[in-house]
Amino acid sequence: MRYCLSQPQVRSASGPAEGGFSLLEVTVALAILGLTVVSLFQLFSMGMRGVKKSEYYSEALIIAESMLDEVYGMKDLEEGERTFQYQEIVATRTIIEIPQEEPTPFKEYETKIRVRWPPGGLLTLQSTRVVFNEKR
Repeated sequence: MRYCLSQPQVRSASGPAEGGFSLLEVTVALAILGLTVVSLFQLFSMGMRGVKKSEYYSEALIIAESMLDEVYGMKDLEEGERTFQYQEIVATRTIIEIPQEEPTPFKEYETKIRVRWPPGGLLTLQSTRVVFNEKR
């Protein structure tokens, strides 16, 4: 068996690189990685804004429905406006008697509930209720 010792391979500065990445390849890879990370952060923030908007809408709907249920539970309705505030949400209830063309034993009321929340959200519920006019 024969062993042969060979000369070590020496890489010259002008010769082709045998391993590793060039500075250009590393720069392009970092740029692509940076764009990907920025895109993921934007998607995440859009998702968080959607969750907050949905949370405000759900709270506004619960408040509006409870104010409408309150109107349905009233025995005697009176025209007027009432405002309710919960954290950043402001709800306004307006009750208006609808004029009738001919006299009937009933009164008709329109209830409108407007709920606002920042930045510019608005929910409106509108309902009509007919009550027996005991004074007639």
